[in-house]
Amino acid sequence: MAPLSITSPCILDHANLTPRPDIIGHQGAPMLAPENTILSFQRALQMNVSGLEADVAISLDGVPFLMRDRTLRRTTDVGKMFPARQLDDASAFNWTDLHSLNAGQWFLKVPQCYSHPR
Repeated sequence: MAPLSITSPCILDHANLTPRPDIIGHQGAPMLAPENTILSFQRALQMNVSGLEADVAISLDGVPFLMRDRTLRRTTDVGKMFPARQLDDASAFNWTDLHSLNAGQWFLKVPQCYSHPR
């Protein structure tokens, strides 16, 4: 016995496919550059994303900044710069302190299989 027809996504006519879904760069392209950084958003745009999504927090002195986590520990060198404050909420820092942190150096030291220090 043989089937009368075979259907498979592998043999569909490309003319009959629906348009591909929009791709949104969540925190930019965090597998290619440190998340929520200008470089990450530039990398996402190079990948032809349809839009960008970022998480915004407000500093103690009212300055908006990009941050997803509650603390700065995973994505910055807060443990080195402010060891006693590394578990404080990110929004408990003023802009001057936030601006002094490095939010990308860890990315260069970690093998890039999307494993951040936790």
